[in-house]
Amino acid sequence: MRSPIQFVVLWELLDFTAAAVQLDFKVERSSTARSRLKPRGYLESPIENAQDALLYLIPVTIGSPPQSVMLQVDTGSNELWFPYKESTECTRNNTECTEGTFDPSASDTYRTVAKGKFGIPYADTTNITGDYFTDSLGLGQQTIEGMVMGLSKVSQIPKGLQSVPFEGIIGVGPKARSETFNGTHLSIAQQMKKQGLIATESYSLWLNGVESSTGSILWGAVDKSKYEGELVALPIQPDPDFGEITQDTVVTLDNVGIINKNNATILAKGLKTAVVPDSGSTSLSLPKDLYLATAEAAGVLTDDSLAGGYLPCDSAQKFDDEGAALTFGFGNADGPVIKVPISQLLRPFAPGDLAGTNIKNDTPICQWNVGPVADGSSDYILGDSFMRSAYFVYDFDNKILAIAQTVFNATGEPDIEEITGSDIPGVTSTATGNYREPTPSKAITSPINVNGSLVGTGTFSTSVGPTMPLLPSFTGAASVIQPPSASFIGLMATGLTLASGVSGMLMVLL
Repeated sequence: MRSPIQFVVLWELLDFTAAAVQLDFKVERSSTARSRLKPRGYLESPIENAQDALLYLIPVTIGSPPQSVMLQVDTGSNELWFPYKESTECTRNNTECTEGTFDPSASDTYRTVAKGKFGIPYADTTNITGDYFTDSLGLGQQTIEGMVMGLSKVSQIPKGLQSVPFEGIIGVGPKARSETFNGTHLSIAQQMKKQGLIATESYSLWLNGVESSTGSILWGAVDKSKYEGELVALPIQPDPDFGEITQDTVVTLDNVGIINKNNATILAKGLKTAVVPDSGSTSLSLPKDLYLATAEAAGVLTDDSLAGGYLPCDSAQKFDDEGAALTFGFGNADGPVIKVPISQLLRPFAPGDLAGTNIKNDTPICQWNVGPVADGSSDYILGDSFMRSAYFVYDFDNKILAIAQTVFNATGEPDIEEITGSDIPGVTSTATGNYREPTPSKAITSPINVNGSLVGTGTFSTSVGPTMPLLPSFTGAASVIQPPSASFIGLMATGLTLASGVSGMLMVLL
């Protein structure tokens, strides 16, 4: 989640020696045994793929005696906070705070640090306020002492979100020193390093596939069994809105393409666009022209009565059979490329979501988890629909994000190595490349032109053969998102130019 404003207080913390920690994501809620030993090593925490892949939760305990709570893992913020047991959200009904709350009156070790000074506004216009406090935090097999956290006592939640579960958040983004109220406190990774649980301010993130129920976060180390190919480092870039590194891990997106078993093409190259991989967001938010290009490539359907695109859910298997995927290249033209199976970008609609629309749900319908940014915005987000396909290593000490292609449902023997210095174990190269100053997205008011002519209504195919569609036609669909009438092979031969609002560049299919 992008949260541009945060209020922080100064808090002195105890000093210990260095080490490393690993945490795994698990579906079932379980009590977490804790130890006050501080061995050098790693800590692995279970992560739950919750609410049909809408978010990822990690089990923690808080207080003495420990109270069990599940927190949402958010790479796009850096605060750790809990819902207050007596807050309006948690007392209004039984559906909002189902993942646990914190009752400070039941903890012998709770202490208020700054009353009324905690507050975070999020991009979905949620705003939470409350107190900063310190207490014993249980994470995996370890106890973290002296951690300054937030207690959400008052929340302003958009009307459409008031009936959805209300979880606390464990923000794992970089800590920006400029985000201070009258000083600063440490992020979770910084506190673990200070206490001696990990040697560096670092962690690895493995979300696993959309159909999987488990993932993991590994503090202070890398598990080489969770990725394939090369692990490549990307310099973390300054946030375009602030000119410095903030809680958002910004990297440079250079190109986007589409592939299947037999063909590959580039939808956009030389983008040099600032993007944020963000596990606190579900969808990909792209420049509008790039969004249209990806939707065309996948044959996404639209209807005026429904926000966003959709596809038949059974198309996921057809995409997988064809090896159909979007590709995202980072840093520069020779940088790392992450292949995202198109099936990973589909999510079933929840019951009732299609009520009041024109969509006939004779065949189960899935949402297309890619969308355009709002007019005037340049906040380009790669949510967990993208992040599931990559293995991420965050090294904030050295301002590096290393990425590699994930291994879904990895079953190999763990191959874990600590991050102890200036080099991330397993990194083979660094892909440098700075982004250009972003150009805010503008509304598209006319169809995209293909070689000077208006786009037709055919299906963009990545299959072999000039007229073979990747997907069967779907009855009841109101329209397809501006698909080019040329076949995939024809486009590879002739090229397709799309006018783009991204950094003033052109997107070219080659």
